[in-house]
Amino acid sequence: SRMAELIDRTLSSAQLDDGRIEIDVRGVDLGALLLEVAERQRQISPDFEIRVEPLYGDPQIEGDAKLLEQVFTNLLSNAVKYSGRARRIEIVPHATAVAVAIAVRDYGLGIHA
Repeated sequence: SRMAELIDRTLSSAQLDDGRIEIDVRGVDLGALLLEVAERQRQISPDFEIRVEPLYGDPQIEGDAKLLEQVFTNLLSNAVKYSGRARRIEIVPHATAVAVAIAVRDYGLGIHA
């Protein structure tokens, strides 16, 4: 399953580079998508505590579920990779009537400016 996802991501990246990516915009249950991505990352990284804050309000957004899943998977993977000894990651969604913001927070050293 993970190998198939890796192949899909590679193909999507190649299509994006070639300008051939197709976006399939539909209704997406953002809360369910975040929980699914977090659970998959927990299976890959069982020594991490990955917490998803609840999404208040309507969890439905318009977007491409597959591409959003790739984005969130990449963000979580990076958080695990660069968290150092810290083993806690939080996904914090915030929605307004016109926008949604998703924060992926880890407690590693970060990047020195």
